[in-house]
Amino acid sequence: MTLNYGPPLLRLVSLGLLVATVSPAVGQDALPKAEEVLAKSIEATGGEAAYKALSTRKVTGTIEFVGAGLKGKLSLEQQAPNSMKTSLELENVGTFLQGTDGTIAYEINPVSGERVLEGAEKAAFLREAAFYSDLEWQDYYEAAETKEIMEVDGTKCYVVAMTPKEGRVETRFYAVDSGLLVKSRRIVESPMGEIPVESIVSDYREVDGLKIPFVSTEVLLGQEVKTTIQTVEHGVDFPEGTFAIPEAIKNRAGAR
Repeated sequence: MTLNYGPPLLRLVSLGLLVATVSPAVGQDALPKAEEVLAKSIEATGGEAAYKALSTRKVTGTIEFVGAGLKGKLSLEQQAPNSMKTSLELENVGTFLQGTDGTIAYEINPVSGERVLEGAEKAAFLREAAFYSDLEWQDYYEAAETKEIMEVDGTKCYVVAMTPKEGRVETRFYAVDSGLLVKSRRIVESPMGEIPVESIVSDYREVDGLKIPFVSTEVLLGQEVKTTIQTVEHGVDFPEGTFAIPEAIKNRAGAR
């Protein structure tokens, strides 16, 4: 599955904090439609029934800015259909928060303060917060196209271009044999501008019927950021108010 811990946390670490080689295309056979590639990925990671059997998720892990000596702890709480809250505690820096109730998306940042996400940045966060976005991708993307076959670190992959209804095209690399997502490329919108991000996911493990990548390595602005999952829980009974929008954020959103 495409677990959504990567992109939200990258937005957090990119804001005032930032102090996989692909080989040439291999011989092209008849390319499957993108819909077929995405459907195979769903089956490879557990199947539609396994996805639909779950409605809440809590993830904990660690994050490391490789070579920079900066480490932290992360958590992600998610509830169907589209509520999510992420937290990143960085040593000697503070706690970065992002969240949404499915309507308002926000960030609370010890470096730059509070803000309401808007435009393409908000749209991307809401896509990531959607619990069944892998199954219901057509609700969030207006087009998907298989472009070619390329090798990613020795693995033949279908290259699929995903065009969201709002925002820039994302490129995903799915292993031809296994159907698993290997890599992605996207443009992250932020107050610093548009940031190209390349992500490589690995160490897939089965949790409650789903295969989840436990390691993600992102490269952005010349910095390598490694995220390692420690625990994944499903069927979590979140306390009331877990995904409530903070009053300060509500006031900012209401003033717009």
